Amino acid sequence: VRYVLSRWGKEGLEKLKEKAKEWEIDIPYEKGEAMAWYPIGKRVISLFLVKETFGLENKDIREMGSFAPKVSIIVKLLFKLFTPLKRFAKEIPRYWKEHYTVGELEVEKVSEKAREMILNLKGIKLDPLFCLYLEGYFERVIKFIYPQTRVKETKCQFQGADFCQYLFKW
Repeated sequence: VRYVLSRWGKEGLEKLKEKAKEWEIDIPYEKGEAMAWYPIGKRVISLFLVKETFGLENKDIREMGSFAPKVSIIVKLLFKLFTPLKRFAKEIPRYWKEHYTVGELEVEKVSEKAREMILNLKGIKLDPLFCLYLEGYFERVIKFIYPQTRVKETKCQFQGADFCQYLFKW
C-alpha cells in the first residue's frame, strides 16, 4: 500500500482496489498492518495485481521489494542492532521464521573479507515475481550496513534449481 501510495497516490490505490474487485480477490488494502500475519499467497497475488494495474515490468517489482524495508522502522532498527554482518547473519533464519510460516532462509556463506554473502531460500516455491521482490528487498536491507551492495538471484527453482539462492556483493 505504501509503495502504491508513494508512486500513484490515493487514485492509484483506488485503481488497485478496483482491479482486485475485478479479479474477485479480497485484499483489504486500507486495513493492512505492516506487522500483521497474512497468507503469503496474497503477497504474490498483490504483486500480480500491482504489475497488471500499473503496467509494471519485472525491474519495477524488484524496486517494490527494495522500497519495503525503507519504510519499516523495525527493519532499520534491527539492522543497526545486529551489525557487524556476521552477527546479523546468525539472525537471518530466525528473522525469516518470524515473518513467514513457510520456507527456510539459510546463510550458506558470509565473508566480510571476500565482501560477499550467500543466502538460500528453501521449501517455498511461489512465483518468479516473488523472487524478484525478495531480490530487491534483500538488497535494500543489506544496504543499511553496506550501501554499495548488489544482490543477484543466482539459482532459481523456476529455472530448475532445488532452491533459490541470492548472492550479495559489496
